[in-house]
Amino acid sequence: MMKHAQRGAAAALSILLLFGGFPVTGSAALYAPLPQEPRIVTTLYPTDDVVVADIVLTEAPYAAVNDGLADCTQIMQQALDDCYAAGGGTVFLPAGKYLVRGPIKIPAFVTLRGDWQDPDTGNAYGTIILADVPSVDAPTPALFTVGGSSGAMGLTVYYSNQSLADPKPYPFTFYVEGTYYEDLMLQSIVNCTVINGYRGLGVCVGVGGHEMMTAENFKGTFLHIGAEAYSQSDVGTWKNVSISNKYWAEAGAGLAPADRAMLDSYTKSHATGLILGDLEWTEFANLSVSGCKTGVRIVKGSRINFAGSMYGVNIADCVTGLLVEDIDDRWGMAVASGSIAGSRAAIENNSGGYVKLTDVKLDGKIQGCGKVVQYKADLSGLNVDYKRAPINCAARLFVVRADNNRESDIGAALQEALDEAGRQGGGVVYLPAGRYLLNRPVTVPAGVELRGSGSVAAREQFLTSRGTLIYADWGEAASDEAANTGQALITLAGENAGLRGIRFVYPNNIFINGVKPYNYTVRGAARGVYAINTCYVASYNGVDFRGCDDHFIKKLVGVCYSNTMALGGKNGMVEGCLQNANIAFRNDFQIEGWPVGEGEFLFPTLINPITRQMSKIILAEGAKDQMVLNTFAYGAKHFLISEGSENLCLVNIGADNLLEDSSMLRVAGGSVTAVNMMRYNGCSYKNSGTDLTLHNRMTVDLKYEPTLDSGFWARFMNWLASILNPIASFLKRINPF
Repeated sequence: MMKHAQRGAAAALSILLLFGGFPVTGSAALYAPLPQEPRIVTTLYPTDDVVVADIVLTEAPYAAVNDGLADCTQIMQQALDDCYAAGGGTVFLPAGKYLVRGPIKIPAFVTLRGDWQDPDTGNAYGTIILADVPSVDAPTPALFTVGGSSGAMGLTVYYSNQSLADPKPYPFTFYVEGTYYEDLMLQSIVNCTVINGYRGLGVCVGVGGHEMMTAENFKGTFLHIGAEAYSQSDVGTWKNVSISNKYWAEAGAGLAPADRAMLDSYTKSHATGLILGDLEWTEFANLSVSGCKTGVRIVKGSRINFAGSMYGVNIADCVTGLLVEDIDDRWGMAVASGSIAGSRAAIENNSGGYVKLTDVKLDGKIQGCGKVVQYKADLSGLNVDYKRAPINCAARLFVVRADNNRESDIGAALQEALDEAGRQGGGVVYLPAGRYLLNRPVTVPAGVELRGSGSVAAREQFLTSRGTLIYADWGEAASDEAANTGQALITLAGENAGLRGIRFVYPNNIFINGVKPYNYTVRGAARGVYAINTCYVASYNGVDFRGCDDHFIKKLVGVCYSNTMALGGKNGMVEGCLQNANIAFRNDFQIEGWPVGEGEFLFPTLINPITRQMSKIILAEGAKDQMVLNTFAYGAKHFLISEGSENLCLVNIGADNLLEDSSMLRVAGGSVTAVNMMRYNGCSYKNSGTDLTLHNRMTVDLKYEPTLDSGFWARFMNWLASILNPIASFLKRINPF
């Protein structure tokens, strides 16, 4: 909860703010050429997207042999480095077994991706990494170290020499160093299984700092630690994390399964599911831990103390379910919906902070000197969909070959490719890594996805801006009203049209000169539109999906001056989004006059005069059955403004450094429910006739905030208005004066 110009891990940096910016890029090639052409790959197992690979490791010039016998370590690293040199993208490993005998580094803006079978649906697995590495009882060197805006995705890992009869220690399978510059922020570990790990996912253990890490569909069996994480400032998200002995006991694909009884006996004496240190505001959803000595352990950090929220928690068959050794005693942690069991204790809180529970069933004792607060509620009706994804487009690829060094507008070439994809019945229009100038609006037809490089979320890193970046030079408006209704830069015009993996910056709307209204960057005009893994810097207005049923927004990051997301229609979903103005300083835009660095200028030039005065993260206008999950804002005016939205549900939300006299939620009419709502300053809400329910509110220095249920009074006021409004209208008609 840093109130200063630099937050958390970034505070250790001393970076000069350069108001002169960089010179405009010349005509030399921006990145090295790829050794292969991008292509769509067919997977054995279902995916949430059409898989576009920039490099396929089993094809020339790499020609890796995935029989589990040939050492693939060096050739895998070479392919990753080549992809980085080309500006970023995806290195794909087709189904098979890849022998790895040493550590692998996944560079910034690169994804190492395999063909993944969810181990809860089968045990053939797809892409299997056979780890034949030295046994070392230390956190590092990890098998895979994940850089900033990069990802490990779709990998199943098996340690060839691990044995339950003779357990061997190993470093972490996946590791986030969080080193500064291009590896600090937004690392992703997605759709990964560890069959027989010792240490699973490690984050800044003992050294370093990181921000915005994503762990999603991370599953496995671990003899020591499932995951251990420290020193996170900007908010991370963890979803669908499952730690269970069943993954090794039920191993298939020729991998040796463990005896379940022996395994359970060992892990209940030696293993911890999650060890969580100094994480700020981290959001967990659908977390499952079983068969451990300690399910979740909250420990003292090196920089601050843990504060976070968990929704959908199932801790079972552990000795101690939740152990809190140290937590931020100004508030604590919020846990909602689920169950926690421990044969010795379900919860032991030895800290000065609160453990606040709502709709959590406990099986076991509550111990310790700290406070555990329990609220009864039935949250089952919220129906959080942890597997929500848009409808995939057709498996057709249209690669746009246009100026990728922002010397000329790509609008005509881009629209031509989009139109051709639409004529052929849909597909992926792919902009490889590069910097593109767009000074005209484009339209995405039905069933077409406009996609940039990489398969995971990306944002600017310190002094690094690889990947697919569009310089938006169009849409300046005469007023806020005109900007709200004018044509967007990107219009998703048809059903199931989408945008994925592209970042935007507005070079002519630099905040140090005073901001100008611009039209929305993205607007939806049909059912099923989506924006995934997108980033917006200096957008005045971000994404407008009002009136779009079944819309989907995931991993939207950046800083929008006025409105970040405008929502409406039925059955929409927003997940894993974050706004923080620091992204405007941490960049390699190479725009003359654009500030680079951070220093003491973040607050006086951007947060205080602009985002805390103007920025609304979510505008919900007449939305129905809208879900918002794992979403956070820093330095905004309002987190949510809702008008007439019915059954709007907010789960795991946070707002830090709001405008002092503003409200996190401003609601009028309809019905809104929030669960696990955390904030630093401002007030929780301002309500005008909304059936508003708030579970597990936690505010710094107000950890005792009770549940709010304004339903009775909201219903009464709505009933009263239904009587008085017609009378007032009648009187006005008969006496207009």
